[in-house]
Amino acid sequence: MRNILKTIFVIAALFIGTISSYASTLPNDMWDYIKQNLPDARQRFDSVIELPSGSLYIPLYPVQEIVTEKIEVEYTYPKTTTLKSLPEVVIFNNNFVLMRATKNKNGGYSLTKNENLPFKVRLGIMPQDMLVPAGLELPESLKIILGDLVIPGKDSGTLALDDEDFMADIDDKKAKNRIIKKNIKPIPELKNKKLFIGQNNSKFIAVYDIAKSDTIYELKLQGLPSKIVSSNSSKFAIVLYFLKKNADIIDLKEERIISHIDFDATPKDVILDEEKNLAYVSSPEAKKIYVVSMNSGRLEKEITLNQSPDKLAISKNNKILAYTDSRTQNIYILDLSAEEYTANRIARTENVSKIIIGEDKIYAISRTQNLLRAYSLADNSLQDEELLSEKPIDAILFEDKIYILGAKNGYINTYDTLKSEVINTVNLDDGGFYTKISHIPNTKFAYITGVDTKKFIYFNLETSKIENKRTLDHDTHHVIMVDK
Repeated sequence: MRNILKTIFVIAALFIGTISSYASTLPNDMWDYIKQNLPDARQRFDSVIELPSGSLYIPLYPVQEIVTEKIEVEYTYPKTTTLKSLPEVVIFNNNFVLMRATKNKNGGYSLTKNENLPFKVRLGIMPQDMLVPAGLELPESLKIILGDLVIPGKDSGTLALDDEDFMADIDDKKAKNRIIKKNIKPIPELKNKKLFIGQNNSKFIAVYDIAKSDTIYELKLQGLPSKIVSSNSSKFAIVLYFLKKNADIIDLKEERIISHIDFDATPKDVILDEEKNLAYVSSPEAKKIYVVSMNSGRLEKEITLNQSPDKLAISKNNKILAYTDSRTQNIYILDLSAEEYTANRIARTENVSKIIIGEDKIYAISRTQNLLRAYSLADNSLQDEELLSEKPIDAILFEDKIYILGAKNGYINTYDTLKSEVINTVNLDDGGFYTKISHIPNTKFAYITGVDTKKFIYFNLETSKIENKRTLDHDTHHVIMVDK
């Protein structure tokens, strides 16, 4: 027995040294087979397979992959089961293995308890760039399949409140701006969404099931967030903090910090490339734009500039990145498809609150001049100038229209990019200073909030009408909504 174990360890050590040569993607024919049997499964960047039930299939890469004409299941545990029935262990005829990780009573994940498995299982190695579930439980005899991976503790990186947070007196500084026993009236249309709401000047985030009314629970960030942007595909969020030279990547499903990214200087803005699932982070002081993978939670690269990039925007096709220079107020664009990045100056602006890139124009919105200006991407010429409602502070592009939020009196201006004119203006109400409009993923709706409105407005972008208006018991500053 000792000789067998010694052999396993030697093979594993040699394999770990070469596993980096594997791209963390399952072979195409194997993934095709899995999708045929589990059509709702999703393969993550690290080749871990997510199932609708919340469980995972963790692949074990073999020491030697066998090339086969047809992928087939060679072994399952329990025996005589099919992949569709989600067995705990699956061995394929190409030597790959799938291990099912299921949620346990402690809220973590567990692998099979069966230690009497075929030798091929012990010869496999988990993807070495895998995001290991916190508190993952597996038999001692199977820990060799971890390779160099380390299992995070159950509370590692957790955003859950600790005993000190719960016991803090309401008048204590630690408890100020807490969201306690708050509620939001349910919006049936958003029953499949999960909602995270943070107050202004607070590190606490309330989590809602928007199909219900009460706050489910609270989370606590590592500091005061300046900006939070989420990926609906990976369910990760990137959090920038005031006066901090770093960002946290949060797994919104597991509600824990999965990575901590250090920058050269304080980051200012972040925009998401939804197709490639990349976050672009600007830092005026560092004169850089950082590129962060929202699949892996890692820093991919740095773009060094001669300007001080501030506000960011990305085109629909994700090929053009725009930014304002905080020193000169000029707008620049980068061609992301080019081998080398060259900053192209578009125009000088003033107090820009939002940049939006259309099909052939770039739109700059000035919050002090109450103007929208459209510039040609072909020759940088000014194409249009439109007067907006006072204090335009935020905007989104949906199909061929731009919806601009005027903060002072709560107006939405609808600008038609095809007609080059404002075609509609809607008054939200006269109560409060609305500051944020955000598109709800995979819908024709947006939500509108403000730091002192205590309201959540559900807005139909196709009809430019308010569908629902919900009153909250607290102010809102950061709002994140993802599919459950």
